[in-house]
Amino acid sequence: MNIINREEEIEKLNEWCDVDKPVLGCLYGRRRVGKSYLLNNLWSDERTFYYLAGNATADRNRRELINQLNEFSAAPLHPEDFPSWRDVFRLIKKLAGQSPLVVVLDEAQRLMEQWNPEQFTSELNAIWDVEVENENLTLFLCGSEISIMAHLNDADAPLHGRWDFFHRLKPFDYYDASKMMGDRSNREYIRTYTVYGGMPGYLDSIVHESSLKDHACRNIL
Repeated sequence: MNIINREEEIEKLNEWCDVDKPVLGCLYGRRRVGKSYLLNNLWSDERTFYYLAGNATADRNRRELINQLNEFSAAPLHPEDFPSWRDVFRLIKKLAGQSPLVVVLDEAQRLMEQWNPEQFTSELNAIWDVEVENENLTLFLCGSEISIMAHLNDADAPLHGRWDFFHRLKPFDYYDASKMMGDRSNREYIRTYTVYGGMPGYLDSIVHESSLKDHACRNIL
């Protein structure tokens, strides 16, 4: 697992996965900051289902999610049998019944009908509070729409007080950003950080580039 920095997040996430209780988490931050990479590579040894929501309606994403769960579980699942998000969460709970399961719903804000997080999280809350009892389920919502995701833990939000892990992932500082820049001079490190900042997704694109100038001209200018 080649993850730069993120020691604090990794330690906390691994701690929660070792507890004997269902775990509910939220990881959010800007696009290309490394949320998906972290969650995709942290639990490589676990039974993990990862779903990336598309830029479509909540209903279309719900149907696609069921189709992917069908392939994942090898069970005869049909979208029309799960008409609400409460039904979907109940299904996820059932799939975790036999062995530990980590579920990551990425770009979760796209699953919320008309960008309405309260309706979506109320459905999850109804299942989580009453029906999720076994310790086999770890469920993470991951999203890049900061204004929406950050408010999921507001005092009046349906899931307030239920989160085991709620965290905003931030860009690298200069020191950690330099670890992604390859073998360059200190001057090049400074120039690169000035142009690209500490966003891992941007820095990853220049690792094998010999010329920062050429890369910046081609991809930015």
